[in-house]
Amino acid sequence: ERGGIIMTTAKYSVSIETVDVATSVPGSDAIHYGDFESGMVHIPDGSSLTSLTWYVSSSENGTYLPARNTIEMGSGPTSHVVSDGNAYPIPNNLRGARFLKIVGDAAGVVGVTLKD
Repeated sequence: ERGGIIMTTAKYSVSIETVDVATSVPGSDAIHYGDFESGMVHIPDGSSLTSLTWYVSSSENGTYLPARNTIEMGSGPTSHVVSDGNAYPIPNNLRGARFLKIVGDAAGVVGVTLKD
């Protein structure tokens, strides 16, 4: 305790071994992101995924909307190029999203780690 503030290093993290990524929103698995600050996406060796695009919703079974890069009109959806055997950070502009879905240029699976 320091000056009435209790200091803690307690953190919460979770690892999701298999998240289905489809070529459309309905086929992709929902990721509960509301309790987390950051995370990583792990593209397994041999995956044919080369592009990921992010979608967000306020409820797990709700409507998923494209996550935009900025608040400006005409900004593109949040997406990035990936390759197999690598891990990538979940984009910072997705903080505050409650649920995420990842849409790929091909169907596949990824691993996801989340940390508060």
